[in-house]
Amino acid sequence: MNLSKQLNTLIDLAMKYRSRQLIFRFISTEHNRHKYISAALDMEKQKKFILTAMGMNH
Repeated sequence: MNLSKQLNTLIDLAMKYRSRQLIFRFISTEHNRHKYISAALDMEKQKKFILTAMGMNH
């Protein structure tokens, strides 16, 4: 596995772990729903930014 794939896998795993936390909070705290949806979208943007900056965007 090359560095590009390792990095992409690591980012994906971190996002999935964080997404589980966000989903739990999404379910348990309805009044904060917008905040957590926004955080999830920001994580996706950060992933794309990191991959683009390293020239690994597919």
